[in-house]
Amino acid sequence: DPSVQNTLSLVFNVNNSPNGMFRFRWENPSSDDQYGSGYGWAVDDVEVRALSDYDLVYTYGLYHYESYQYSQIPTTQITDIEVRAGVRNDGSQDLTNVKLVLGGDVTAESPAITLTSLAVDTLEAVFTPVATVGDYTVTRTLVMDQTDDNPINNPIPDFSCSITNHIYAVDKGAPYSDFPLTSLSFGGTPAVVEGIGTSYDIAANQAVHGVDFRFFT
Repeated sequence: DPSVQNTLSLVFNVNNSPNGMFRFRWENPSSDDQYGSGYGWAVDDVEVRALSDYDLVYTYGLYHYESYQYSQIPTTQITDIEVRAGVRNDGSQDLTNVKLVLGGDVTAESPAITLTSLAVDTLEAVFTPVATVGDYTVTRTLVMDQTDDNPINNPIPDFSCSITNHIYAVDKGAPYSDFPLTSLSFGGTPAVVEGIGTSYDIAANQAVHGVDFRFFT
């Protein structure tokens, strides 16, 4: 099926050997005979190269209060926002003073680490929004002492949230991909619900005067 395609990027440890071999092998775990033969596949655009000296890779990103990536936060419920970035060193040399730096409308950075060759880690920076009503944009940047040989694999998109007088929300008024309501858990245990739900962390007592909800296609 031409619509089934995968792009793979793998790092192989050859233990400093001057020679190496790569094998492409078809494997199918199905016990159904009809899937055991008559297959077809294609492998193309194969590139094998030595590791770069300095190659920091961004692997995943996350930002949240306690439970969700809130899009609108009332001034009475402001608390710390934790911003995380997964990183991997795909280079042959150690990377020093690797940090996640937050900018835009906030200022914060994670503690600096040394990331050894082929190691993975998670950086975390924490900031507290100011209690002033308005829209805030946060930029996320990875920095280190070395010059990255492949900077194209570590950009991180900006994110935004709004500080409001009264509204607490997880939707921004549109089905933004940044705020998916696809799961619900209690204490880390997934909850089975009839529909999709959300919950809110309460940092201070506050009277609730109304609840709005909406559906999207």
